[in-house]
Amino acid sequence: MIDGIYLSMRTKRAGTRPQKFSSGQGMVEFALLLPVLILLTAGIVEFGRLLAIYNGLSNSAREAARLGAAVNISGSTPYYTDCAAMRDAAKRTSFLLTLADADIAIAYDHGSDPTFANCVQNTEPSPAVTNGDRIKVTVIGHYAPIMPLLPMLQPFDMTFVAARSIFPNIVIGTPSGGGGGGCYTLTVAAGAGGSASQPASNCGSGQFSGSKVITPTANSDYYFVNWTQVVNGTTTNPTNNPLTITPSTNDVVTLTANFASCHLLTINKTLSGASNAALNSASSAVVNNTATNCSRGDGQGGYTNTTSVSLVAYTVADPYTDGTVAYKVNTWSGVSTSTVTSSGGTASVTMTANTTVTVDYISVSCYVLTKSVTSGSGSITQTPSTADCKSSTNSFISGGSVTLTGVPTASTIVNWTGSTTSLTKDLTLTMSSAKTANANFLACMAESTSLPLSPGTLTLTFNFTNPSAQSLNLTSVTMTFGKNGGGPNPNLTKIEMIQATTTTFWSGSQNIGTTTYSTSGSPAATARATGTGAFSLRFTFDLTSAEITNITNSIFAAPSDATNTCTTS
Repeated sequence: MIDGIYLSMRTKRAGTRPQKFSSGQGMVEFALLLPVLILLTAGIVEFGRLLAIYNGLSNSAREAARLGAAVNISGSTPYYTDCAAMRDAAKRTSFLLTLADADIAIAYDHGSDPTFANCVQNTEPSPAVTNGDRIKVTVIGHYAPIMPLLPMLQPFDMTFVAARSIFPNIVIGTPSGGGGGGCYTLTVAAGAGGSASQPASNCGSGQFSGSKVITPTANSDYYFVNWTQVVNGTTTNPTNNPLTITPSTNDVVTLTANFASCHLLTINKTLSGASNAALNSASSAVVNNTATNCSRGDGQGGYTNTTSVSLVAYTVADPYTDGTVAYKVNTWSGVSTSTVTSSGGTASVTMTANTTVTVDYISVSCYVLTKSVTSGSGSITQTPSTADCKSSTNSFISGGSVTLTGVPTASTIVNWTGSTTSLTKDLTLTMSSAKTANANFLACMAESTSLPLSPGTLTLTFNFTNPSAQSLNLTSVTMTFGKNGGGPNPNLTKIEMIQATTTTFWSGSQNIGTTTYSTSGSPAATARATGTGAFSLRFTFDLTSAEITNITNSIFAAPSDATNTCTTS
């Protein structure tokens, strides 16, 4: 009872069946709440994503600015000019949003707006950055929701700006002279013949800090020699090109680039004063034996003042005339001294200015030399070994000299026929016309003779083979005798030449006197044989009071060449 009022409560008995409408009511309520739950979940996800993008863009701008403000102590390119590296740093830091280069703007200011230059890859801005200037990075990101379910979350752009101060002229460590990365004075000048640019000031009016690279530029007819570098009154002459300097604080530096003349040598080839295709294509016609010793401002090699240049000109065969025409040096012009020979010429020129040398050629004929072994056993060598007009036809330039040498394979005398006859091993020809040279190798043989073991008369015959029917003149004969014990020497009594008839060249009684007999003594005047075709020489010795056991090394020599011999044994 409450305040006198009785409340009657009726309870449901256990096991009573529930009313049918209660489960349907719950599903309706869930259906009404589900959109709200989905919307709430999507909002949480989208706002989280937006916050992550926001933080990523903010960090991107800061990281790019931090990199630009850093000091690159390991390389020559300042980070604040490395635009690509700064943009890469921004892209790496961006989260859930991909940035393009166009979304990242990099500029410079003097500590506050406005900016004075935009970043250009690896290029110092103009005016140059000085201590206290700022690198300013602006990053723009476009946000778009994944599920455009919330009307308040529409696509929009977010812009983040980060700026950092730059100190490009701080010297790491303590420079010699006690400086600490402060300013110094630099004046750059150039002497006659070139230029060198004064770098832009980066430490107050007319002052500089940090390292500077100075490059000299020579005019076309000059070359860079060295620098006159004066630092606080001390002069040095470095030759570096370009030159890198790192003065200390308060240094006073003067740099002067020095240049000198570098003369150009031009060589022209003409044929009787006119241009010629064969000469122009023959790069070896005129050879410069003196290397260039300076590099001109126009990129060509040249010569320092008073350099002496040595030139050699060669006779040139015309490749279009099949070895019948060549070009021979006629005159030099533009040189100090010169010579002209049958094979070319030489010249020298002292370089005191740009010089043009002209070598004028004239046309000459070429002639063929035909050589062969006509008889006997041997070969021919030729000097020069290669023809100077056309090697395949053995064609030589008119007036040239060629030497042929007969090389026998056995003991023979060399005899030349053809355009010239000669009994020398070496045959020298002047190529004033087509020439023929035939080598004949003449063998000499001793007649088989039984030498007596007791006194008597000895006849010794030497047979010569001369199939070319060329006159042969023997002026030197040497024989070596072997005697039995210490007996007396033999007497030479007769020398005969046997051809169609027998001719006695000498007769008498000549005591040999030693074991060797030579016609260089008496009877040298008559110990000669001249014959055409095959012939024999017969020597008769009186051995009445002498005994000979053997005769060896009988040597016969031609009159004009003591080495042109044949030997029997």
